[in-house]
Amino acid sequence: MPQETIDRETFVATYVDLRRAMLVSPQQAISDTDRERVLRQNAVTEGDLIAFADAWGGDASYMTGVWEEVGARLARPVATPDSTG
Repeated sequence: MPQETIDRETFVATYVDLRRAMLVSPQQAISDTDRERVLRQNAVTEGDLIAFADAWGGDASYMTGVWEEVGARLARPVATPDSTG
């Protein structure tokens, strides 16, 4: 790893959660409140995401894999809790 950052799984999961929050918004934009909620739920900061991108951004092959994983997860339906109890 180029420098100490959050792990790939945390980055991917958080980015997917952020994108999904944006996609369900009527404005197709994530509010500051929703962004903060998603970051808090994933136990990361915006700085953590930026540090990951800065650390790995120069490795095109690695980042291609990261974005492919993000895309694959976004293509999957979101699991919803069973509402039958």
